[in-house]
Amino acid sequence: MSIILPQLTVQHDFLSVIADVQDGTIPEEPFWVSCYKENSPSVHAKVNVWRKPGGGVELTPQGIELLKGEHQGVYTAACPSLNVPPTRLRGPRQNIGEETAKPTQISAFDVAPDGSLYATGDGNGNLRVSSTSGHGKVLASKPHLSTILSLRFFPSSKVILTSSNDFTVSIISAEDLAVPRTLKGHSRAVTDTGIIARGKNVLSCSKDGTLRLWDVASASQIRVWGVKDYSPVSKMALGPRDGDHNLQPPDGESTESAALSIDPREVETTDKVVFVGLHNGSFQAFDLGTKTPFYQSEPPTGSKIPLESMVYSGADHILATGSRKGVITVYDTRQISTPLFSFKRNDASIEDLVFVPTDTDEVRLGIASADGLPYVASIRPEGPRVVDELVGYNCDSVRNIKVSGKSIWTTGDDGIVRRY
Repeated sequence: MSIILPQLTVQHDFLSVIADVQDGTIPEEPFWVSCYKENSPSVHAKVNVWRKPGGGVELTPQGIELLKGEHQGVYTAACPSLNVPPTRLRGPRQNIGEETAKPTQISAFDVAPDGSLYATGDGNGNLRVSSTSGHGKVLASKPHLSTILSLRFFPSSKVILTSSNDFTVSIISAEDLAVPRTLKGHSRAVTDTGIIARGKNVLSCSKDGTLRLWDVASASQIRVWGVKDYSPVSKMALGPRDGDHNLQPPDGESTESAALSIDPREVETTDKVVFVGLHNGSFQAFDLGTKTPFYQSEPPTGSKIPLESMVYSGADHILATGSRKGVITVYDTRQISTPLFSFKRNDASIEDLVFVPTDTDEVRLGIASADGLPYVASIRPEGPRVVDELVGYNCDSVRNIKVSGKSIWTTGDDGIVRRY
């Protein structure tokens, strides 16, 4: 049974309403805040915004508690009737792409590690690279024949790794969008990729039911694994081995002999593990050092709902998965056979997950969902609970969520890049 979390939603342009009253464009204007929780009556409240005679604004909510937060653009709302504690409503501090008359839906997105660039991919195979400042030249090219499904910057911030519905993986220069290498071998859509260490090796997974390790320099395939029953793979999560996995070497080999089978083209794979999410609702784990799978979960009881997203932290011993039916499940990888807990807000697909850094021992997840209501949840030590609602969407699905420095970035079907 999943824990049901509440949703606080606010009129998507509420910050513009407040700004218009603040600068005197209009003397007063209301906006709406709503609170939902599955199997409970919803609450809809009007918040009147008034311009004070001496300047500034006053908010007078009706039916909900609303307080101005400590940072500009951040407000806190609570709904006592649904036992919803004060939750931050965070509006974007930067919107990029609003000036476009007909925005293109963004299917893949990433921010460069050095924070200088971001890149987007769309359903036609187009790639765009832009400055995170929102100014400067936009580079555009078409490295794929159809939808770009994953997009990642290499650690150098100068190279991009993409994969597509066209069965290929591309290595692309972020400086001029030249494509020096294309990796071919998959027989169906390549749904996700991973970059190992500095990027001399990369991983890819596909709807063809395989996980593949590649040598970037020669654009050659090093190794291929078939997942259980060759179920289509929808997502992967790569990271360091946390030291507590119960690893079993393949076919009765010793761990030592398995380690000796490393291909000379492999670089820094021996301490890595990768989790792959499958369309049947289960996931499988592979150890790149021993070259063997070491765990296979069971699909959810009574259903085979695809996993659409997953994220892994070796340092925190946490794996989180998101399903097409809105369920997020959290595991301790040291005792991975039993989930810590599952939670949901509704049945909207969980499109992407990311860990959000904090200055404490708290572990937070940024969550992108198809209902257009992204949020941040605390999952440890007190979780799960909603701590931030990322507002600004008007019912458009959110497909990507990333963290760069102290900023959270989201993109989706409305073609706008938002920075919180």
